[in-house]
Amino acid sequence: MCEAKGESLVRRILTIDKVKTVLERTGGNRVEAALELQVARGTLHSFIAQHHEIIEFLAEIEDDARQVDILARRLRRGDVEPEHRREIRSLLSRCLHSEARAA
Repeated sequence: MCEAKGESLVRRILTIDKVKTVLERTGGNRVEAALELQVARGTLHSFIAQHHEIIEFLAEIEDDARQVDILARRLRRGDVEPEHRREIRSLLSRCLHSEARAA
């Protein structure tokens, strides 16, 4: 009976949308997400494991991070055409400004 109450409480605290929002804000960092959601890391881990949609979302975040790393290496090596660098700079500026406004 205690388990059922605990599971019900977790379902009220954790929703797929809420967990995805926090994971996006933390860059997929589950430790930071658990702290922000005020749940144990194991609780968050179990919740994620039960929701394939969140697992796929985390994979997208990790893929985006890998792509950004590749882009950063290419920029440092000078492997990006000047017009593309300007587009990247513009996009980054818009993204960072929108993040600053949201915070």
